[in-house]
Amino acid sequence: MAKVSGSTVIVGFDLGHGESALAKTYTDRTAPPVVLDIGSTGAGRQHVTAVAEHPGRGVLVGREATEARGVTSLYLAFKSPEIERDEIRTPIRLFVEKVGRDARERDHDLSGSRPVRWVFGAPSGWDDELIRVYGELLAQAGLTDVEVVRESRAAMLYARDSGEVQLDRDQLGGCVLIADFGSLTTDFTGVLGYQTGPPIDAGVQLGAGLIDRTILERQLSRHPMADALRETLQDSRFERLRLELLCREAKETFFRTDPSRFVDDPEATVGGTRKVVTRAGNAYFEVELTAAEMDTVLDT
Repeated sequence: MAKVSGSTVIVGFDLGHGESALAKTYTDRTAPPVVLDIGSTGAGRQHVTAVAEHPGRGVLVGREATEARGVTSLYLAFKSPEIERDEIRTPIRLFVEKVGRDARERDHDLSGSRPVRWVFGAPSGWDDELIRVYGELLAQAGLTDVEVVRESRAAMLYARDSGEVQLDRDQLGGCVLIADFGSLTTDFTGVLGYQTGPPIDAGVQLGAGLIDRTILERQLSRHPMADALRETLQDSRFERLRLELLCREAKETFFRTDPSRFVDDPEATVGGTRKVVTRAGNAYFEVELTAAEMDTVLDT
């Protein structure tokens, strides 16, 4: 299709360690970005950051990937600075390629009728060389005109332009500390007069994904079939990833729940259950989170 004159479409591709989403805006408009439905079936505005290869169905992403049986590969929570590793490069390329292709098929503006720029975020702690290599990998996923920006910068621009942060520009132009809490990392970045300084090294790797793994280990430790489950998780990386996802969803449900519920009833729980086939028979892995249990997880 021939190009037509007009504005460039800017697609913000939020490729997260836990979940991903897309939004678009235009260089000649001042309207706020529009969040896009993604997925070949219009599955929704967010995807679990998961991708799988299936011998009959091809590349699957999001919930389809985590629930499909008979897959030959499954990757979950794969965003990492260790981009040289094939187990990081492959799922990033597969996921971005599939989501990008589905977005172009569903949205006429992205299908070639006008120029498109794809903008991705990267943790502030990534250095310039790592960001360059990351951008090259994203371009290999079939996207043209790819740009990678540090997520602290994106947060600063959002605070400045969205109107949702109740600060005037003089305050933002002073000394600002941006704390970016993610599933993979927690980054602290100092900004002075809109100039971003180097990331502040907290000396420890902190990401919300550690909560998921801690929940999994604590729930495993008290399960009556713990040995059989651990054996299965040792043998099947796919099953371990699915149980980590179950723990993540329980965590998210906990923090979405009105805290007064746990004050009124300290024994109130949120959670979920998944059947796991082990050599010793079927085991039902159940996650039950009370307020006390979550306090212990967070302390850990």
